[in-house]
Amino acid sequence: MHSSTFAKVYLDSYEQLDCLNVQKESQYLRAILYAKTTDDIEKAVPLLLDCLHMRPQNEKLPVVNDLLDIYIRLGDELGVVDIFRSESSFLPTNVGTPNQCTHLGLYFRAKGNFYIEKGDLDMGCASLLESAMYYKKMMKLEEAIKSIGYIFEYYTANKENLPFGILQKMEILYTVHNT
Repeated sequence: MHSSTFAKVYLDSYEQLDCLNVQKESQYLRAILYAKTTDDIEKAVPLLLDCLHMRPQNEKLPVVNDLLDIYIRLGDELGVVDIFRSESSFLPTNVGTPNQCTHLGLYFRAKGNFYIEKGDLDMGCASLLESAMYYKKMMKLEEAIKSIGYIFEYYTANKENLPFGILQKMEILYTVHNT
């Protein structure tokens, strides 16, 4: 039996449990399962949108990151932009857990890469630096370097000089977290 078949069988059993939290989480798990199965990826979007509405603001970011990943894979730029425009409704109001920092790093990396691809270097670089800051806060230095690396990759590939303002922000990121 294929692993996705096992997952569907176990999820069906899990959904039979009579508990409100199980119903909420099973919908999220089913959406993730659809997202991982390329034939059913579109089915994940409405489930994830429902999950967003059921969660408090400080718990929405993992769902948003999954939805963002799907929109990017599907080439749905309108969906991506809608997410970025509504970030005040899902970004945590107080960041208090390592999981939140990791999800913020992931979110701002996706946002940065999207805007750099679209030619908005200011927004793209600012988002990638923010991503690096969250990863560095969690001592995930490889991930922080990866986020900053996307900035270098763009400027190197396009044979452009890195603007002084970005260098200043990188220096602040380095000194603020290394003192």
